Amino acid sequence: MPNNLIINNLVSKVATETLPLFSKSTAIYLIIALGATMLSYILLNSFWKLFKKDKYKGVRFTTKNIAYITMLSSVSVVATIIISITIPLTVLPPIRIAIEGLMIKITGYLFGPVIGIICAAVTDILVTLFVPSYISPVYMFCIVFTGFLAGVAGILNVKLKNYPWIIFILINIFIIFFAGGGAYIVLCSDQSSYSVSGINFNKYATAGIIAGGGAFALLSIYSVLFYYLWQRQSERIKEILPIILLAVVAEYVVTVLIASYADMTLFSSNVKEYGLTAMARIIMAPFKIIVNSIIIYITWRTVSPLINIDNNNY
Repeated sequence: MPNNLIINNLVSKVATETLPLFSKSTAIYLIIALGATMLSYILLNSFWKLFKKDKYKGVRFTTKNIAYITMLSSVSVVATIIISITIPLTVLPPIRIAIEGLMIKITGYLFGPVIGIICAAVTDILVTLFVPSYISPVYMFCIVFTGFLAGVAGILNVKLKNYPWIIFILINIFIIFFAGGGAYIVLCSDQSSYSVSGINFNKYATAGIIAGGGAFALLSIYSVLFYYLWQRQSERIKEILPIILLAVVAEYVVTVLIASYADMTLFSSNVKEYGLTAMARIIMAPFKIIVNSIIIYITWRTVSPLINIDNNNY
């Protein structure tokens, strides 16, 4: 019995004090690591383009491609500006980034990581110039990495087209890890209640909502895949899985882990606010994943047949 008590106390202490899933240091290290990853990819891509032109697999900057990229970026900027003027609340960075991110994800998914980064940076700068708002380099990093992430998802769509089970496993790992990990941390924490959109929940209800949200997201994904299997539309499954993975990773990594840190640095100096903000975001994540997947997939299905990209399959 004493041994069990010691183990329980140790697990609780590790979960509440040292487990870095929802901590300020995690966000900082993650920004550094992801920033280094983007820089490494750009340098490697530039090397192949300059010195190994015969083996270069990226999108070419032809007149046609530049026109497509400019058009999609313009749509993103104009749509965000119009929505921000119509609904003033959307000038807040978390909401503005969610709106900007939709077309940026489409552009990155179509043209690859480098174009996704450029489109995201240009779009965010132009929107900030025309619609003054809170400015934070962390928010800009969020939108830029979203463009990069969309490009990576586009590569997976090409490279793993005949191996959709790999993408399916990755989707399950991310959702189970964040939903299960978030629920576990809530149960082991000393925080007795959590506030989400002004509504207070005790920690057991919060853990249940987080775990239930993850289960709901997985059930929704399974239902869609089962429907396409039943309809014998395997190609649709291959098309939609990379987009779902993009929505899942963007929501949990960018929105939950990094954007929560941006919220904390912008609106509060209290370190504890990071965990509370992250928890609120992780509760909303499953629903946003479903909505984002639907919008991105429908938009991609509409736009992609109209665009003939000059590339070599990335």
